[in-house]
Amino acid sequence: MRIQRLVIHNLASLAGPHTIDFDAGPLASCGLFAITGPTGAGKSTLLDALCLALYGTTPRLRHATQQSAKTPDVEGDSLAMNDPRTLLRRGASQGFAEVTFIGIDNAAYTARWSVRRARDKAGGRLQASDQQLVRVSDNTVLNRHKREFQAEIAARLGLGFEQFTRSVLLAQSEFSAFLNADDNARSELLEKLTDTDIYSRLSREAYQREKTARDALDALTQSQAHAPPADDETREVLEQQEQDTHHQWQTLNARQQHLTTQRHWLEHMNQLQTAHQAASAHYQGAMDTYKALEPQRQWRDQLKAAAPLRENARALTREHQACQRAARELADARRKRQAARHTRRQAGILHQQARRQQQEAAEQRDAARPHLDQARTLSEAIRHDLRRMATLAEQHREGSTCLEALQSRRDRVGQTCQATAEQIDAVMARRADITDPSHWRRALQETRQTTWQQLQFHQAMLSHLAYYRQAKRDHESSRQALEDHRQTSNAAEADYRAAEEALATAEQARTSGLERITRQRQVRLDAVLTLRRQLTPHTPCPVCGSEEHPYLVSPPVSPEAAQLAAMEAEEQRQEQEFHQNWQAATATAHEARVRREVLERQYTGLVATRDQTGQALNEARARLDTEGIEVSDAPDIRCTELEAECTRLSRCHADAEQALSTFLADEEALVPLRERKADLASELAVLDNQHETLRQELAHQQNEQTTLEADLARQKARLRELLAPFTDVDAWQQQLDQAFHQAAQRETESAEALRHHEQAGIQATEQAWHALATLRRIHERIHQLEQSQQAWQAAHPQLSGQTLQQLMTTSSEELATLEENLQQAWEALTRAEAASAAATHHRDRHLDTSPLADTASLPVNDDHALTTTLDAQEAQLDETLAALTPELSLALDARDDAMAQRREDDQRRQTWRDLAERIHAARAEHQRWGQISQLIGSADGKAFRRIAQGYNLDRLVEQANLHLHQLARRYRLIRGGSPLGLLVIDQDMGDEQRSVHSLSGGEGFLISLALALGLASMASDQLAIDTLFIDEGFGSLDAQSLHMAMDALDALQAQGRQVGVISHVRDMIERIPVQVRLTPQGGGISTLGISVQGAPL
Repeated sequence: MRIQRLVIHNLASLAGPHTIDFDAGPLASCGLFAITGPTGAGKSTLLDALCLALYGTTPRLRHATQQSAKTPDVEGDSLAMNDPRTLLRRGASQGFAEVTFIGIDNAAYTARWSVRRARDKAGGRLQASDQQLVRVSDNTVLNRHKREFQAEIAARLGLGFEQFTRSVLLAQSEFSAFLNADDNARSELLEKLTDTDIYSRLSREAYQREKTARDALDALTQSQAHAPPADDETREVLEQQEQDTHHQWQTLNARQQHLTTQRHWLEHMNQLQTAHQAASAHYQGAMDTYKALEPQRQWRDQLKAAAPLRENARALTREHQACQRAARELADARRKRQAARHTRRQAGILHQQARRQQQEAAEQRDAARPHLDQARTLSEAIRHDLRRMATLAEQHREGSTCLEALQSRRDRVGQTCQATAEQIDAVMARRADITDPSHWRRALQETRQTTWQQLQFHQAMLSHLAYYRQAKRDHESSRQALEDHRQTSNAAEADYRAAEEALATAEQARTSGLERITRQRQVRLDAVLTLRRQLTPHTPCPVCGSEEHPYLVSPPVSPEAAQLAAMEAEEQRQEQEFHQNWQAATATAHEARVRREVLERQYTGLVATRDQTGQALNEARARLDTEGIEVSDAPDIRCTELEAECTRLSRCHADAEQALSTFLADEEALVPLRERKADLASELAVLDNQHETLRQELAHQQNEQTTLEADLARQKARLRELLAPFTDVDAWQQQLDQAFHQAAQRETESAEALRHHEQAGIQATEQAWHALATLRRIHERIHQLEQSQQAWQAAHPQLSGQTLQQLMTTSSEELATLEENLQQAWEALTRAEAASAAATHHRDRHLDTSPLADTASLPVNDDHALTTTLDAQEAQLDETLAALTPELSLALDARDDAMAQRREDDQRRQTWRDLAERIHAARAEHQRWGQISQLIGSADGKAFRRIAQGYNLDRLVEQANLHLHQLARRYRLIRGGSPLGLLVIDQDMGDEQRSVHSLSGGEGFLISLALALGLASMASDQLAIDTLFIDEGFGSLDAQSLHMAMDALDALQAQGRQVGVISHVRDMIERIPVQVRLTPQGGGISTLGISVQGAPL
């Protein structure tokens, strides 16, 4: 993986677009470059932009985990502190970060993160950020949505965010802390660096699981102890008590059921007896109703006998009506037949007229056909001439345009040819004095080379002299500083001795004063105690004269508090004064001691600086001696002379360079100018020929167009004669065709009308014959019906007169109603009879199932007596059941109590068994998690973390040693000293094992860099990382350690990697020639530039 280009636009302090191209300019050819600039200029913003473009976040934002923290934005909005959109520069409407890189498939990709404000206004609300991944070769966008970006970037780059920050952005400073940490802190750092906190989580989870299992086991054990089941003897008593109460309840319940059964039987018997009586009464009523309908049944029989006569009369009526209709249809059919014959004759006459008109139209169309053909021929010739004239006009216009273009082209070529000739003349005028161009060119080249070499020599002399001047000034400055510091140190030493003497004096005064006060207090205390022992009750005190002595029984804590307060206050004041004097002397002595120590350390540093500057001065003097440069007592004058000589040589070199460039340019330009002049002359001749040819073609086209116009006028006049009075051939042809088609249509319509009228006549004749046949059949049926009616009357002579008339006039609906009434009466009688028989049957069957002992004595045949007997027996049973109910309720309660006690014990026994099984399972679970927790569990997660990080430390040490072998073969890392301890093998010291705490600054940096590279190798696995960035770790290095660090970085870039270093250290920056420099411009804006050895690019 290699970074090719980084583009930043409006992020943090970088306003506008800024591009760093790692494959172009000085960055393409260097393996080590520095990112420099003062604090706040935007150095870390470059790494933030790199992470933003690839992953949409940065390591610094990932560490801002407090979600409630907000930063204000425009329009009263606020953003979370870890929102990457906060990197958009204030006042900018949009911004982006873009990275082009080579992926794991050796293809180039461009990843882009962008954000904008609404309406592209600086005061608009921030919109959601967008991410895009593009394949450079075919400009294909690989993600459709933002959520697909992370999967695509990981597949192309081969690294996730955490892997990228560990393998590309080297955490060298974290490994500096890693080296000096104890085992616990080292395991935490290694866990953080390798992103393997899962082992700490597993350790804490194992501990928590064991604790949860132990708590669950304790809870189950306590639950089992709180509710034990009954013992065997109590259980046997409970079961026997349940059996006895259940037997007593069963006996009473059986008696109640027997009495209840008798009660239900009597109740049902009463219901059946009531139903029997009601059914008998209903049957008698139905029988009376049926007998009352006898006259209606006789009238129904007569109506049924006269049914054929009524049907015959109705049929005869229908046939008379049909006869009348048939006669009317016959008359209508005869009239239609007569009208159809008249209409057919008229249609025949019209058809003959239409046929004659069609023949006349056809004859007219045939007669006009020759004239039409002639007119079409003329029209086609006229159209052909018009098209030819239009073509000629278009060709004439195009030719005129081409002629003008050729003339314009000819003029331009002539002007260009003239200008080229003038240029050749000018070049030849400049070279008029040069007789031998080759000798002239060699002379100019030698002059340029000579002045350049002299300029380089004088610049080197000036550089060495400037270095000597600076070294001399630094040495003089360090000597002066050392002298000033020596005077300050002497004054500080005198102050320190005076402070020590003052402290000793204050200590002696404080000690003697405290001893004196202590002796005085002890004397006073002994005297008071002696006087107090001499006091007797009711005897005056020799001090105060009081006869009451309360302190004799309850003495105060200190005698001087009540009697010698003033003396104690004075002593306390003296103690406080002694203490304050002693504290002031102690503070003064401490400050003097600290100041002396600081000055001693500063003196040591100044001595080292003086030695270093002296060494640098000697080196500079030796370098001047090597170059043969004499150092006078006034090096500034010598520098001024060298600078003036360098300026003169620079001007000479520039003049020679300019003269040589002019000569070479003229020499290179002369040949193409001559070739250009010859080409232009040839082109000018070709243009003249084309101009003449085109002019002749235009004249020929003009003559042809004049001839066509005359022919066209003659043809149009002849066409007008042929077409008069029509405007064109198509109108004439259309009129003839229309007349013929109209005549043909009229002939077709008249023929169709004739066929229609002939068909109507035929149909009218058929209808007349059909109506006549129908009328004859109806007459025959009427005769048959009259004969049948006469025969029926002869067979029923008793039905005549008014009765026969009533029978004939009774409708079928009246007969149906009568039939329905009679049928309903019969059905009601049948149902009543069946219901009475069923009620009797049910009552008799119920008697057969009687539970009573004296069923045979019941008066079954006397309904009233039977009802009275049943009511009396039912009342007697109700009294017996009422007396039995309280006794049965008591027996049921006793049985339920016994069963509840037994079931409660069953439930306790089942609960006891369930708890025993759960305790067994919980004990097994606790044992399992206890074994796991014993191996890896701990409340803070360090147990398993140390085990797991031991394996990670082995891998890290292995990878770090591979890099150490390439960076500095002197050192090698091994495990030792403690479970997670590290030792350094110094192979130049006979494989001596050194503690990491004994390493110098440079050695520590070297080891930390190797560990960071090892972590990068672990993170990227088999992926080759060709671009690395180091953001920290150089500020605390001294000159020697910095030299070792630079050697390590040189070895790192020698491996073919490109390394970017962010640093403020001037010595390191001066040793790295290629620099990405960020320069603040004020107002929070920085500019980005690339420089080489102090010369901006």
